[in-house]
Amino acid sequence: MGFLYPSFQEIALALIFGSFLDLLYPEHRGVLLRLHPVHTSYFCSLRLAKEKKTKLSGLLIWILCITSHLGILSLMLFVIWLVPNVMARDLLWIIIAGVTFKLSFSPTLLLRTGLEIFKASENNETERVKKLTQGLVRRNAKELDLPHTFSATIESIAESFVDGVLSPLFYFIILGPSGALFQRVANTLDGALGFKTEEFKEVGYFSAKADDIINYIPARISVVLIAICSGKFRSVLNIWKTYRSVTESPNAGHPMATMAGALGVWLEKIGHYKINESGRDPSGKDVKVSVKIVTCSTTLSLLASILILELIHLLM
Repeated sequence: MGFLYPSFQEIALALIFGSFLDLLYPEHRGVLLRLHPVHTSYFCSLRLAKEKKTKLSGLLIWILCITSHLGILSLMLFVIWLVPNVMARDLLWIIIAGVTFKLSFSPTLLLRTGLEIFKASENNETERVKKLTQGLVRRNAKELDLPHTFSATIESIAESFVDGVLSPLFYFIILGPSGALFQRVANTLDGALGFKTEEFKEVGYFSAKADDIINYIPARISVVLIAICSGKFRSVLNIWKTYRSVTESPNAGHPMATMAGALGVWLEKIGHYKINESGRDPSGKDVKVSVKIVTCSTTLSLLASILILELIHLLM
């Protein structure tokens, strides 16, 4: 099974390559968007679930979407592994693994959107703030006042740090490119089907539970990273301890409560939860600070991952 995870050094090189790809080309368009695993798994799952209403059918849809995507990647890696020239084989493997990591790991677009929201708020472009925020959240941003709009943005930045940055990185290190793709597709299936509505509460049940399990450890690692990068370790952890369980998701409350403590603001999804009630109203400037904290946390997690992989390589 060496073609799935050849060595710690090759994983580190693929990680570096994939990270640079995300910086250079953060947003997919056209054919590349249609071929993106988030796009294909999202619409594939919705199409399969159109006439299905049971938990069993939801499980089968989840298995089909996961295995089809991992099967294609595994086949590509296996074919590369048959290349007789070792140097060419290793280079091709690093390229494919790096591209896979880039498709699973997406901090740049998230952080750029956050900065655009901050700039729009500074220019008093309220409609643009709401439009950009709507691209990050499920709730109707048009109906929100500005503090709740900024709250939604900050919540999304904090939660997406786990879903789109830390979790794929975590599984890439442990399981290689297949691990990162597995996490990304599983998270997408939750986003497509994991609703407690009449239409999806049964068929989306397994997708939602699987995503909760997969992101369980990364969500809790994010607390440490956000706390370190905020420079307010003790006060941040106090808010985290108090509000980490107020969200319906067992994972979302961890990065969001930590970020609320780091910024000193309240975060609220009306009718669902309010984190740090004694905090001040969130503002556009708080969005900018949240971007800085997640940028620091992402950089720290990447550097730590590369260092760990290289140390393991040297010791083996």
